[in-house]
Amino acid sequence: MYWKRSLLHGIITAPLIVGTLGAFAAVMPWMLVPTVILTSLFWLWRYHRVALPATAVRMLAPHLAILMAELGPWCLLFTLAQYGYAQAVMRWAPLVTPFYGLAELLAALAQLTAFMPVLMLVNFGAPLIAVMVLAVRRKAVIRWSPLATVSGLALVALGTWYGAGQYQHHLRYIDRVNLASGVNTDEYLPFAKHSRLVRVARPTVQLTGQLPRLDGATAAYPVYAGAAQALYPRMGRTKIDQLVQLNQTDAAYDNLVHKRCEVVFAFKPSPAELQAAKQAGVTFHYTPIAREAFIFFVSHNNVIKGLTTSQIQAIYQRKITNWHALGGHLARIRAFQRPANSGSQTVMQALVMRGQKMARPLKAEEIDGMGGILASVADYENGPNDLGYSFRFYTQGMQQTKDLRVLKVDGVAPTTQTIESGRYPYTLNLYAVTTGHERPQVRQLLTWLQSEQGQALVRQTGYVPIAR
Repeated sequence: MYWKRSLLHGIITAPLIVGTLGAFAAVMPWMLVPTVILTSLFWLWRYHRVALPATAVRMLAPHLAILMAELGPWCLLFTLAQYGYAQAVMRWAPLVTPFYGLAELLAALAQLTAFMPVLMLVNFGAPLIAVMVLAVRRKAVIRWSPLATVSGLALVALGTWYGAGQYQHHLRYIDRVNLASGVNTDEYLPFAKHSRLVRVARPTVQLTGQLPRLDGATAAYPVYAGAAQALYPRMGRTKIDQLVQLNQTDAAYDNLVHKRCEVVFAFKPSPAELQAAKQAGVTFHYTPIAREAFIFFVSHNNVIKGLTTSQIQAIYQRKITNWHALGGHLARIRAFQRPANSGSQTVMQALVMRGQKMARPLKAEEIDGMGGILASVADYENGPNDLGYSFRFYTQGMQQTKDLRVLKVDGVAPTTQTIESGRYPYTLNLYAVTTGHERPQVRQLLTWLQSEQGQALVRQTGYVPIAR
């Protein structure tokens, strides 16, 4: 009787309960708790007049067989999909477990496959909880045996196989796109033989004497490094590293305030950076050298093609938390941010949010050198539910990838034409920022960058030239 009821309800009835309630766990993980409770109560009802098995092997056997029949094919499909998010393969997975009802419908239509094996484990564990409760109430003894140990190890092995697949699935996105990891500056090293910098054939200006010390944002590095290659005399790596630095926006503005550099190539500073300059008695002067777009992007697996400004603001205030509300799959939005005072975060707050407070960013934890845990702003991972932002040139020029989909904003795509005309709503200038009273070499550099030859360098690098 135990085997008959276990197989009948374990294959058909219990999965319908687990699948219907557990489907909501895809967007509300806490729903797993009532799912486990109600499924365990169901099994208590079905087992209350059944003689319990005398050994652990007989207790585990029918439910372990069901779990292996359900979870094994899912593990195999993950393997065939190279442990990644491959819709062409994973959309066949629901055929293996057709009795999970609503959960299977979500898996088939919305490709929400990651939570399904969790429901299978619930379907496996709930009857065992019921048996344990009944054994305690009846004061029955269920003997353990070496074969039960083997069965337990088989379960652990199956779970490890699936867990490894999910972990590799996670790593696949990190390996594809990590927009916060910076770039290899050696690829843009001035005067290097295989440098990716644009080469200017016959510069109209050659700087001599005390050369300007440059610093700036990562996205601007190919522009000012290219200008240094064109206008500075040829020099070795040590001298280049002294004159053409890349400390990123916040540190670059700090260097400018404290006279550790003379020109910063970046977008306008954050309120905190302006306050630091004011306290030091420094006033920033801005020379526009290029036009740029601030863009939003998702994985190419996401069906969303565009967002409005109000939708973006609502997402980053967590007023909209699911892609389904925007016409996409029923899946929670993972809205990534950048660290405070970085160039992209400053633009996001000023240009997009327009004074509206953003929700706290997703966090990543790292182990520091002393063994402590450091919480930092999580890097964009390009998963199917992720949303990120950056500058157009950084994502399409310096770190090109086919796995990103750049979104339209308010119905306008960030193209050269829409950036030049200003139709794209998040268009802004890239500046050469100084503190006034510039030396002649600095003024020559700024004038050349705005000249026809300098703007040709800007265009060939990948930016949009400033309007004349």
